[in-house]
Amino acid sequence: MTSKTTVPEFEATAIEAIPDIARTVRQTFRTHKTKDVEWRLVQLRKLYWSLTDLAPVIAEALHRDLRKSRYEAFLSEIDWLRDDCMFMIRHLKSFARDEKLGSPWAPC
Repeated sequence: MTSKTTVPEFEATAIEAIPDIARTVRQTFRTHKTKDVEWRLVQLRKLYWSLTDLAPVIAEALHRDLRKSRYEAFLSEIDWLRDDCMFMIRHLKSFARDEKLGSPWAPC
């Protein structure tokens, strides 16, 4: 069973829009707000399944762009990244957990 996957055509960003986009991104970054862990987990799962579903398309792109064989594309790019996604999905909550810090030792 083969399904045809289409990748949307590239749309260039208008030059005039770039300063506003950059300003918005910088302002958002300066707020120091981040997305919660559950949102991040959803994004990692979406990335994992995108890599799984689009693996043949990605392998073909790597072959066309970098002349990588299908085997090499899966070994060095696709499977490696999927494994990283799974590692982060498994460990993200423990990485994001608050740590208790003891008081610093100060000599008398």
